[in-house]
Amino acid sequence: MIKGIDMNNFKSAGNGKSKCVPNYTQSFSCLTPLPSTNSGRKVYSSSWGDFVAENVEVDVRCDLTLRKCIETTSSNVCGVPEKRYKTYITEDSAYKNIEQFCDRLNYASYKQSYKRYGKRLDVVSAVEGGDMNLRENAFIGDKNKRMHAHLLLQRPKHIDYETFKTLIEHYWITTPWGYIKMQIEEIRTIKGSAKYNAKSTLDGIDLANTYYNDSVLCN
Repeated sequence: MIKGIDMNNFKSAGNGKSKCVPNYTQSFSCLTPLPSTNSGRKVYSSSWGDFVAENVEVDVRCDLTLRKCIETTSSNVCGVPEKRYKTYITEDSAYKNIEQFCDRLNYASYKQSYKRYGKRLDVVSAVEGGDMNLRENAFIGDKNKRMHAHLLLQRPKHIDYETFKTLIEHYWITTPWGYIKMQIEEIRTIKGSAKYNAKSTLDGIDLANTYYNDSVLCN
């Protein structure tokens, strides 16, 4: 469930106006290729690109890499020697890390308007890569890639691109799993960027952290 969207029929849910967003049920139901085939991935990723381009306002695309593991050290208690532990990333921890990043970026962008009134950035999120044993729905072609997040972000009008890019870099690194390797650029075409993020499989789309403000569509 994308926040504000019922993915069963791609209609707005939560503002009482169920016909604000175009109904994509028919277009998806007539897509016959299996999602696991090359033709299926192309068709479904193209449909996802159409949906995002029509409904989401985004300006910046980011490829943000995640750490493979985090090392922690136990406390020296009662003479017991300290021990070092490694925690390896999972799909769930990746989603939670993206959520934390978005929370910090939203606050940096809108301050109290985010906390008090829920004003926030449009975000389209997807996760790619990761060892097969670390991700439940990893695409076999991604198994040798370090897990990373593909994000399409709305840039606030009161923040210029270079400043916004700096905010993205800073807040990603401050998350527990944020790694220094990243690529950030302005979006050329929204559909093309959304298609690329879903190129391997629709399972990679992170619906929990995907959000758009659909109130504009209903005015």
